[in-house]
Amino acid sequence: SGGGLLSSSELAELEEEVGTIVDPHVHYWSPSTHEWLKGALDPLAPAPLRRFAPCAKAFWPQDHRSCLAPLKVAGSVYVQALFHSATVTAVEEAAFCAGMATGGLPSAFTTYAPLSRPKEAKGVLEASRRYEGFRGVRFMLDFHPTRPELCQTDRGDYFSDPAFLEGLRLVESMGGGLIFELQLCQLQLEDAAEKLVKQFPKLTFVLNHAGFPLRGGYDEWARGITALAKFPNVQVKVGGLGCYDSPAWSQDEVNRVVGHVLAAFGHHRTMFASNLPVDLIDFPDPRARFLSLLRAAKANGMTQPKVLRALFHDNATFVYRLDLTTTTP
Repeated sequence: SGGGLLSSSELAELEEEVGTIVDPHVHYWSPSTHEWLKGALDPLAPAPLRRFAPCAKAFWPQDHRSCLAPLKVAGSVYVQALFHSATVTAVEEAAFCAGMATGGLPSAFTTYAPLSRPKEAKGVLEASRRYEGFRGVRFMLDFHPTRPELCQTDRGDYFSDPAFLEGLRLVESMGGGLIFELQLCQLQLEDAAEKLVKQFPKLTFVLNHAGFPLRGGYDEWARGITALAKFPNVQVKVGGLGCYDSPAWSQDEVNRVVGHVLAAFGHHRTMFASNLPVDLIDFPDPRARFLSLLRAAKANGMTQPKVLRALFHDNATFVYRLDLTTTTP
């Protein structure tokens, strides 16, 4: 776990040097809207699902704001969260987000489309685009052949699946600068660069969770990050670091990973994210995650206020095309 509550001096450091954030990776939910969360509360559920029990409760924009105070949340991006796996259609996730957004958050959202079934996906994309905050799609691709707890999809061959590639081509050709949220295991990163990203130069890819680096696997992960960063249409969100490792990462481990991301992508293509409420599993005080990222940035020479503002606020605003003038505190 990420330790206890921050001290008053740590909170002051965070407030003074960061102050206001745009959070590009958050899930707003409850067990009544995202029914799979009920399964996480079942003591007989498989371990990978049971892991979500600490965050299998209502988490709404007001909870997001309150748990990060004194940081101000100027904007947020809701990211697909298996809403479609219950008794609702994929399009209803976009409607759910749009309804919530009338209160100011989320500022935008990326939802699910069944890209491996392109005809169906086309209808979902066209319907989702009617909602002002819709910015793109997450179809999770993280698959590991020997570690089922790392898998959030059913198979590992989507990069060469003609139907999936046709679905991704739809996202690229739809216009309006739609984003594909690229979620992978670290052993897939190099493959994704060559087999996926290279084929879609006009599509913006946003790598989720810095590619899920694993303790003990730094070199493989670092090669993958370097490979992806060569393509200018890839951005990266850093959050959820160490979520598959125990005990929690040390600050030195965070510094090393954040340092490589910044060296590969630069501060202008990197966004710091909360991954709330999932991050509550590892960080009972989620502000500690942001403090850890702040200190990692500074340890890697990123000390200028405008650079820190890019990492915590401006890059997400730009990548997700957010209009923050309508956000209410």
